[in-house]
Amino acid sequence: MTRELKVSGRQVARFDRRYRADVDQLTVFRSPEGWTVLRVSRLERHDEDGELRSAEAWVSATELADIAALREFLEACDGWLELLDAGHEVDRELYAAWVPHQIDRELNRASIYNTDLAKATSYLGGRPVPAPGRELPGWEAEACTAMAAHLDELGWLVRGQVRAAPGLGTEPGDNVVVGVLEAWLYGWAAAVVVRVDYCGEIYARRAYDDDDDVEGGWRVSCG
Repeated sequence: MTRELKVSGRQVARFDRRYRADVDQLTVFRSPEGWTVLRVSRLERHDEDGELRSAEAWVSATELADIAALREFLEACDGWLELLDAGHEVDRELYAAWVPHQIDRELNRASIYNTDLAKATSYLGGRPVPAPGRELPGWEAEACTAMAAHLDELGWLVRGQVRAAPGLGTEPGDNVVVGVLEAWLYGWAAAVVVRVDYCGEIYARRAYDDDDDVEGGWRVSCG
């Protein structure tokens, strides 16, 4: 017996979503009318010796009107980021949604360290150290410049420091905001807040709408 399930649209992504014993294979199609997620779910159970005890699978097709509905549906099953990774090279809307997440990943890998700025030898149980670098005039600008140079080495286009809100302050744990950069990656621009923590890590993160350190919040915009 053959049962046919017809889905309209172009395939833009196919990926697996794994959770414990469940393995879902999702294929996403796009048509002028919207999006369709074809989901093949498998569940296998094994005994104590690793022998297969039972297995079953089921198929569903979910139609969604726009990318907002698609995101809500896939976030509920932890598949949104997997879709963006799998489909951003095929679809413009997926690419636009993927860029901010990828910028976050790139920034998470962009930290540098300056031991002269450290106030403690480690995050947990470390001993205090004097942080002589913080006594120098303009050390904040130097730290911000060091991050700008590092991002440039990693392939970013840094166009200089943008306006920061008055009175750059500290966060819990002596994380000091030292500046804000306008940086470009993948053809998109973002305001990037540079901070130094109490172990001397200079790190950068995207600024957000509620970030008081950047006037007007942040934008990730297409170049």
